[in-house]
Amino acid sequence: MTSAHPIDSLRPAPLIFDGNPRTGRLEHPVSEINYMDFNFCNAMDKPYPLWRRKMRFNQFHFYGLTAPDLFIGLAIVDLKWASNAFLYVFDATTGEFQEYNFIAPLGLKTHIGLTPESNDSRFNNSQASFEFTSNDRGHQLKVSIGQTLELDARLNFPSPHQPLRLCCPAGYNGWVFTQKSAGLEVTGTLKQKGKSIDLQERGCWGSSDYSCGFMRRETVWKWTCINGQDQEGNPLGLNLANGVNETGMTENTLWYQGQTIALPPVQYRFSRTDTNSAWGVTSEDGAVDLHFIPSGKRTSKENFLMIASNFRQFFGHYSGRLRLPSGEELEIKHQPGFAEDHYARW
Repeated sequence: MTSAHPIDSLRPAPLIFDGNPRTGRLEHPVSEINYMDFNFCNAMDKPYPLWRRKMRFNQFHFYGLTAPDLFIGLAIVDLKWASNAFLYVFDATTGEFQEYNFIAPLGLKTHIGLTPESNDSRFNNSQASFEFTSNDRGHQLKVSIGQTLELDARLNFPSPHQPLRLCCPAGYNGWVFTQKSAGLEVTGTLKQKGKSIDLQERGCWGSSDYSCGFMRRETVWKWTCINGQDQEGNPLGLNLANGVNETGMTENTLWYQGQTIALPPVQYRFSRTDTNSAWGVTSEDGAVDLHFIPSGKRTSKENFLMIASNFRQFFGHYSGRLRLPSGEELEIKHQPGFAEDHYARW
C-alpha cells in the first residue's frame, strides 16, 4: 500500500508535506524526517509550541545480529528527557550473557539522524562509544566499551533490496515512521574479554530498525524478528508486530528471494507471569503460524515522573510455517530471532 499523496512523484522526498506525514508503505526513499514541519496539535486542535514539538519527538535505532548459537542486540534510544544506549551478547556455546547499559539525561551526547537512507547515530560518554552509519550499501556498526568490548560489524544489503518504509497514524494527533530490514548478511568482528569472533564465520545474519515519531503517550507493542535461512540455505528475514504501526495497515514483512512481501496482521500468545514459556504468533487467516522458544532475555524497568518503560526483549528460536501470497508454504525450523514485549510512557 502506497500513499496517494502528490509528493510521491518526487523521489526521494521529505516525510512531512503541507504539515502532515505521508502515510502507508512508502516505495521511494524518505530524504528527511522533517518532524518540525508537522502540524502538531492537541485533541482540541490547538497547536503545540515548538519546544513541545521538539520534546515529544522520540527516536530509536536498534540492530539485532543472530546466529544459531549467538545473539547480539544493540540500540541507541533518544526520548529527549533521557537517552539510552545498550548492547548485550548471549553466547549459547558457553551460556554466558553480558549486558552493557548507559543512560544520559536530556539526551546529552546523543544523536540520531533524520535521514534514514544515509544516516548516522551516535552515543558517547566516558565509558562507551556507539556509532551507527547507513548508506545505500548497508549499515556499519562500531561500538567500544572501555577495554572490555569492541564491535566492528557491517550489515550488507543484497541486490535488489527494498526496506520496509511505513508511516502510520498514532492516536488522535501523532504518527510513527519505521524503516526496517531483516535477513541481512553480516561481516566483521566482536572482541570481548580477549577473544575475537568472526561474525560471518559464526553464521550471523542481521536486522535494522529505525523508528521515530510522535507516539501515543502510552505505547504498547509485541514484536518478532527472524534473521536466518530456509532449508536450502537461502537468506530470509521476518518482521512482525502488533500494538503499533497497525492503524489500518501493518508493518508485517518477509524478505525472501529478493522480494519484500507484506504479511497479514498477527496476534500473540505470551505470558507476563511465566516469561520463560513459549510464545505463539498467528494470523486469523492461518498464513502465519509460529511458536517461539526463548533462550534468555534482556529486561529493563524504569519509572520516572515523565517517562516509564517495561521492556523485555527475548532471544531464542522460532519454528512453524508461513503461507506466502503466492500460496507457497515456507517452513520455519529452529530459526534464531527476537521476541519483544514493551510498555512505554513517553
